[in-house]
Amino acid sequence: MPIRERIQHIIRYFSFYRDVKIRYKISVFLFFLFASFLFWLLISLDRDYVAVVSYPVHYINLPRNKILMNDVPSSLHVKLSGRGYSILLLKMKEGKHPVQFNLGSLFNNQMMIPDTAPDSWYLLLKSARYLLQRQMGTEVEIIDVLPDTIYFQFSEMIKKRVPVEPVLTFTLGQQHMLSGDIVVNPDTLLVYGPKQILDTLEVMHTNPLYAGELNDSLETLLTFPSLRWVSCEPQNVQLIIPVERFTEAVFEIPVQVTHVPEIYQIKIFPSVIKVICHVPLSRYAMVTPDLFRAEADYRMLAPGSDAKIKISLTKYPDFVELIDYSPRAADYLIEER
Repeated sequence: MPIRERIQHIIRYFSFYRDVKIRYKISVFLFFLFASFLFWLLISLDRDYVAVVSYPVHYINLPRNKILMNDVPSSLHVKLSGRGYSILLLKMKEGKHPVQFNLGSLFNNQMMIPDTAPDSWYLLLKSARYLLQRQMGTEVEIIDVLPDTIYFQFSEMIKKRVPVEPVLTFTLGQQHMLSGDIVVNPDTLLVYGPKQILDTLEVMHTNPLYAGELNDSLETLLTFPSLRWVSCEPQNVQLIIPVERFTEAVFEIPVQVTHVPEIYQIKIFPSVIKVICHVPLSRYAMVTPDLFRAEADYRMLAPGSDAKIKISLTKYPDFVELIDYSPRAADYLIEER
């Protein structure tokens, strides 16, 4: 091997040895640095500390047939004293394990204090501190809790049956009409909620339905807006909007004069009226003149008056859409019998 190559080989060997030695020293340094930090951490965690830990709160077992009306705290800020590792463990679990307040037990143990308003109570957390201590264990000590008082406003839970009123927006297509009544099934709901709210609830409106232009019947489900503290049964209702193409029909209807004294007889001119209406195609054959009634009431005549007698259309099928009728008044002749 040439001398030059031997020299290069020796240089590479010592360079590699030097790098290994440096890496070894760095590894030893990092190991002792980590060990020092670990010992420092263990010594620090073995000391006593004071810290604040937040806990979510769950309220269970409310009084029978009562509902909670006010907003109660959703979390508690607990000031704790204890060993560092115990507080660190609680900090790591912060927000994961809620504190539970069993209101039934609090009432039974007479820890709920009546307030001035009806069905109002409050809980002093100082008196309930042992409940928190039990849930947090004996390795920490509770110094303080915020808030220090929780207020509860209850209301009697009742039920009430109310009618349903659909909130609808739609138009009818050209040559189309409603062929019957809009149907809501069921048309009443059983509503549950606080007495002071249900006492003022007279009707339950649905969520708005924007149906656009209808050229055919529509069947769908309607839901209800969410009302705080209020629930309903059922939670939706069926809506039927009957829509059908129509045709125009014209009928001549005789006028009946009513309430005429027995000593008189009355004749009117003309004695028939012309009725124009829209009829669903499927029911056109069912519509006959005898389904209509036109009346003129003798009592509406003023004594000695030359005015015409008024004609009213008092009866027509509920599935037709009345457009017009004429005449609306007629001349008359009164004769003694």
